[in-house]
Amino acid sequence: MPSFWLRPFSDPRMLGGLALFLSFGAWVNIQYNSYLFEARGLAPAQIGFVNALGSLAALFSPLLAGWWADRSGRPILVLGLYFSIAATLIATLPHLTGFVALSAGYFLMQVAVLPIAPLSQSIVLLRSSRSQGDFLALRAMGTLGFFLTTLVLASTLTAERLPVAYACMGAFLVVSIPAYRALPEPSRPRRSIHLPLREVVSCLWKPGLRVVYWGGGFAFLASSMAGSVLGNLVTGPLGGEPRDISRAWALATGFEIALIFAAIPFLRRFGVRALVLGGILSMVVRWAAAGLAPNYGVFLGTQVLHGLMVAGLFTGQNLFLARLLPPERVASGAALASALNGGVMSTLGTFLAGWIWQVWDLRTVYLVAAVISLLAFFFFLRFAPHPRGEETVDAIPDAVVETEPQ
Repeated sequence: MPSFWLRPFSDPRMLGGLALFLSFGAWVNIQYNSYLFEARGLAPAQIGFVNALGSLAALFSPLLAGWWADRSGRPILVLGLYFSIAATLIATLPHLTGFVALSAGYFLMQVAVLPIAPLSQSIVLLRSSRSQGDFLALRAMGTLGFFLTTLVLASTLTAERLPVAYACMGAFLVVSIPAYRALPEPSRPRRSIHLPLREVVSCLWKPGLRVVYWGGGFAFLASSMAGSVLGNLVTGPLGGEPRDISRAWALATGFEIALIFAAIPFLRRFGVRALVLGGILSMVVRWAAAGLAPNYGVFLGTQVLHGLMVAGLFTGQNLFLARLLPPERVASGAALASALNGGVMSTLGTFLAGWIWQVWDLRTVYLVAAVISLLAFFFFLRFAPHPRGEETVDAIPDAVVETEPQ
């Protein structure tokens, strides 16, 4: 039974939206990590190394978490464990000093944090939504939580208050656990199954799926390059302050909410393949414009495109995989995408960002990211499959529908 404070949210879609709304406040740490490292005295190449080391966790942590969740049949329990550990490590990070301590602390934090997005979103997708349009609306509730947290920090944050801000981010994960636990069980309860890890990888590593993974991976490479040093661009070449980082993200996520809702009719009309392509194309424009922005005001205009990138690439890729995978592989599929794209490509991207920054400058990082995004767009356009039936059907495929109501 849901706890008393959750009873007004008895509709699974309301519970799913509330769960994402609360937990997404923790993701605000991505805005400040590189700024925190710079404030602790790390050089650009060291910042790139620390970010790349953290991305290495994506090579194994999300995949193992997704496999564990699918194999145990108790994904909520697995998610709660990761939430609790991640909350502690997020709150600890700003208290660390020195290259070695920050490298180790950030790596451990990423081991716990990186599985959270694929696990939580696959759980909400399968237990709270009847259609892909529903899921986009629920995903927008997560963005709203991110947006409100960012908005508060935009008016209150200073460098001295970073430890308090990180502690609050971790707390969001803890307080969201009851909402996830209250999500209804599947109408056909999932039981523990014999699911060898080798079988998971071989099942997911099929030709059509490979294109989705690696097509998104090139885009993740560009996104990790530009996103990992965005705060440094604001406080460096653009002459902003720490709170200006939050102002930029507040604008980005504010438009993200509206654009995610706008993506619902787009998805119904054009399908998930076109949604992903639109998201990648928006990255080309965004990163090129950010690299060429003469001042902070012009840079703010480029942040409007963030919502197209999120709806099209990050959310769109999960929806694409939900079209192609059976239900017992959805969590593993999302986790493998995170491992390959967020791991291999993000590791390479964050390392390259620090190296390019050290050798040339921050603006060059963004111009290179725009070129890589353009290559990703043409790769996906040429090779990505057309999911069967997406032109006329908005509902999540029968192979994915396993909860009630959806």
